[in-house]
Amino acid sequence: MALNLRDHLAEVFAPERRFALLTWRFVREKVFGLHGGTTGSRRRRFAIRACLYWSIVYVFTSVLRVPQVEAFDTKRLFLAAVMLMAVSTTVFIVIVLLMPFRDRAEFRINPKRLLGDTIVSSLFCIAVFSLLYRSVGLVSGGNQIVPDAATALYFSTVTFSTLGYGDFAPSVDLRLVASAQALIGNLHLGMIVGSTFAAIRDQVPDLSKE
Repeated sequence: MALNLRDHLAEVFAPERRFALLTWRFVREKVFGLHGGTTGSRRRRFAIRACLYWSIVYVFTSVLRVPQVEAFDTKRLFLAAVMLMAVSTTVFIVIVLLMPFRDRAEFRINPKRLLGDTIVSSLFCIAVFSLLYRSVGLVSGGNQIVPDAATALYFSTVTFSTLGYGDFAPSVDLRLVASAQALIGNLHLGMIVGSTFAAIRDQVPDLSKE
């Protein structure tokens, strides 16, 4: 009796179970990229996509000035910024900066993937540093201000790209942090240029072999 009931319930909920499995497979493989390749490759793919999704959500909510984003507590924002900066630095070093040194016969780097990873790492770094600028504050016109999310994101982008318009400046406590971000930005730019040329080179046929 119990066995028949179990079989009956399994038959009744079979479509829902099939839908749940397909949904989980789609999220696992398409959304977070947990399919194919080695374990290390899947982990790198998962980390990059998680950084990408978080950055997109944060940037859009900052630009749209969502009230919930603007109302974050300063101390909690500072702690979140410090933790995410550690994540951002780790992602950049392990997945982007050190990847060319792993290029060998048994492990060939995909320049297009490296280019994409570097762009995502850049976006994540800009978003994460903007959290720190929001929590500590900036200097504008000689006065200490508490920037909103969009202003902090703008200043982080300018610092990362080393443009330096001069309308905002880091507070005294963040001068070294801003300098470090500018250095990280230059390293990202170098990786973007290098991986772009490598991707183009791979598309051009080697005439010397003809």
